[in-house]
Amino acid sequence: MEYYKSISKLNMHITINNDLYTDFINTFLVFDVPKREEIRCKINILFKEKNEIPDIRLDLSTFKKIDLKNVTYYYPENLELYYIDGNCFTGIININKLEANWYVYETIEPRTLFHLLILDPISLIAPYYNLLIGHGAVIKENNDAHVIFGHSGVGKSTISRLISNKFANLDKISDDTFAFEVGDGDIKVFPFNTGEGYLKSDHDKNEEVRHLRDKIIIENPEKFYIIDGPTALSDPLILKNSYFLWRDTSTDPEAGTQIKGLSDVDYLRELLESHTSIPSLYTQKKFMLWKLISNQSHGFLIRYCERCNVEKLGVLMGWVYEESI
Repeated sequence: MEYYKSISKLNMHITINNDLYTDFINTFLVFDVPKREEIRCKINILFKEKNEIPDIRLDLSTFKKIDLKNVTYYYPENLELYYIDGNCFTGIININKLEANWYVYETIEPRTLFHLLILDPISLIAPYYNLLIGHGAVIKENNDAHVIFGHSGVGKSTISRLISNKFANLDKISDDTFAFEVGDGDIKVFPFNTGEGYLKSDHDKNEEVRHLRDKIIIENPEKFYIIDGPTALSDPLILKNSYFLWRDTSTDPEAGTQIKGLSDVDYLRELLESHTSIPSLYTQKKFMLWKLISNQSHGFLIRYCERCNVEKLGVLMGWVYEESI
């Protein structure tokens, strides 16, 4: 199967020989484009038996390496090539050719395939086109975007869903992944649709989400993801505010939610700490793009204990309750 996707000026050609992932790849990014002569990034994903995987002969003795969750990156000093070793796949990303070739010998969860085999190669070259990949939930307010950052499990999905349900004109449209386009003017946000996550504890206690059981595409010990989650847009949004979630287990729960605005320096620090950075040719460019974001938008730190007080956040931001409309 072949797919043509586009994030602004970055045109992608994705090929995969497994129909199991067709629906997911078709819907993760709705900015589809017709086949174009100018393809800037090629991603080839080939499923094969393990004994049929070609021998990739690289001398890794001089390569540096970085260990990430479930995957290890090896790269030379010139940062033009990456060899990747995962739990059930291997691959090479060639920066000069703007090409990634993956060999997979076991079934992978669709979201994992998307993040590791599609999103990671894109994130390495995206800064060249003034693009950054973000890990956070996106809430739409008219044509603006509120982005909620935080480490896995901190509550991005739950809190963004509460905000979307409680306030008028606020709609959650992306659960955890999007792209920034940074220019001299507005910062554009391109949401991705990778399903919507629910805590299993919520599923066990809340009748409202029990009916979702037959729509699950991925399940792990803590969360499950449904296929009819938020839908991305056909046009990018304009970044308005960024929020960084911190769960404080040491504070008295009665203290409630603490919200404060961030200076440009603190905002930049939070942006950098919220994203894993694989060394690349565009590391310096990536830093400058994050810096522009911190200078051109507003950042807020939200610290909470047992639950985030979204009502307090709504008062601060001037949001209108749904029932008052």
